[in-house]
Amino acid sequence: MYRNLFRVSADANAWRRGRRVGLATLLFAAAMVWLTSHGEPLQPGQVERVVDGDTLRVIDGEGQPRTLRLLAIDAPESGQAGGEVARDFVAARACGSSAVEWQSHGQDRYGRTVASVSIDGEDLAVALLRAGLVWRVRKYLDGQPAELQSAYEHAWRQARESRIGLWAGDPEPPWAWRQHSRPERGHGIDCSAYRGSLH
Repeated sequence: MYRNLFRVSADANAWRRGRRVGLATLLFAAAMVWLTSHGEPLQPGQVERVVDGDTLRVIDGEGQPRTLRLLAIDAPESGQAGGEVARDFVAARACGSSAVEWQSHGQDRYGRTVASVSIDGEDLAVALLRAGLVWRVRKYLDGQPAELQSAYEHAWRQARESRIGLWAGDPEPPWAWRQHSRPERGHGIDCSAYRGSLH
C-alpha cells in the first residue's frame, strides 16, 4: 500500500515539474518572439528639429542624425488646420529635453525610422492623442504589444468623447487633405532656436 502511495506521489511531482518546465519554456519563447518582433531596445536621443506633429529629427546616441516618424499616428500637415498646433505641442515637450528615448519599429517608405518616442517618461504619441491633436492609425498598431495598443486606443477615445483639440469640430483627416493639397515645406522648428526663444 505504501509503495503505491509513493508511486502516486512521485508521478504527481514529475507531472508538476513537467508543467513548470513547459510553462517556463512557453514564457521564454513568448519573450523571444516579443523581443525579435518589437524593434530595437530603447535608445537615447537629442531632438534637433521638429518637422511637424508626427516627425522629429534627432541625434542618436552615436551622434548620427535620424528622422523619426511617430508610430501609428497621423498629424495634420503643415498648412492644414491644426498642423501648427500639433507641431508646437511636440516642440514644447521635445526641444531641450535631456530625457528623450526612442525605439525603432522599422522604416517607412520614405526611409524614416518609425519609432515610439518617450519624453520625460511619457509616450509622445499617446500625449498627442490625449490632447486631441492627431489621428490614431489602427493598422500600424497591429502586432504591437497589447499595452501599447490599449494606451493608444484609450487616449484616442478619451479625446474624441471629450471633444477636445481637433474633435471640438469636424476635422479633415490628413490622408484626405493630402489628396487635394500639398503640405507646406520649411515650417519645422529648429530646437536650438526654439530653446533660445524661451529665455
